[in-house]
Amino acid sequence: MADETSTEILIFNSSSDLEASAKFEAWRRANKTLGHYLNLNPTQGWFLHRARCPSVPDDGNSAGNEKRCGGRRKDLERHAVEQGITYKRCQQCNPL
Repeated sequence: MADETSTEILIFNSSSDLEASAKFEAWRRANKTLGHYLNLNPTQGWFLHRARCPSVPDDGNSAGNEKRCGGRRKDLERHAVEQGITYKRCQQCNPL
C-alpha cells in the first residue's frame, strides 16, 4: 500500500514498453520545475537527475535505460532507500 504523503514513482523502460520514451518525455515536460528521476546507466549504476537535465537528449529514445521518476526529490530518495538503490548525483544538473 502506498504512503498517502508520498508522490507516485513512475518507472519507464523501453525494454518492456515500446512507448516508454514518449511517456518519459511527457513526464519530463509536465514535471520540469520540481521533478527528479533516477536513471540506470548499465555500466555506472544509478544517477539522480533533475527533470530537465541536459545529459538526456530529447531524441525519442530517452527511456532506453530504466528511469524511475518522482515529482519531489525526497520521495524519489525515499523510494531508492526502500528499493536498496544506491545512486550518484548527476554532475551536469547537480540535483540538490
